Amino acid sequence: MHWILYIVYGIPIGLFSFLIGYLLIRDRKRNRIKQNIQRNGVDTTAVITKARSRSGGAGCLNITLEITYRTETGEEVRNRADAVINAMNTANYQPGKTVALRYLKSDPLKVILDIPHPLRR
Repeated sequence: MHWILYIVYGIPIGLFSFLIGYLLIRDRKRNRIKQNIQRNGVDTTAVITKARSRSGGAGCLNITLEITYRTETGEEVRNRADAVINAMNTANYQPGKTVALRYLKSDPLKVILDIPHPLRR
């Protein structure tokens, strides 16, 4: 009879542990890519072709920008990138406007937008 309790309590604990481990590994991988782009990236300017926003709270908006930029080899790249912006600055992130970014030379689809986070001073 005790084995049923082990199963009933063990499955949720196991799933929770797996989820936490997955999130930690994913964050570490994303941070490693971001650091690589910061160290070895190429600076360029992109044109915003589409912008979508989601609420972010505290006067901030989460945005997804569809952008077009050229690599240093002249290849035109279409990509998407997420950022957090101050809600008062939405006019700066409309289609047709430009935004600075840094991309990874070996994989131009991996980018970091040069947009300061509104909560960091």
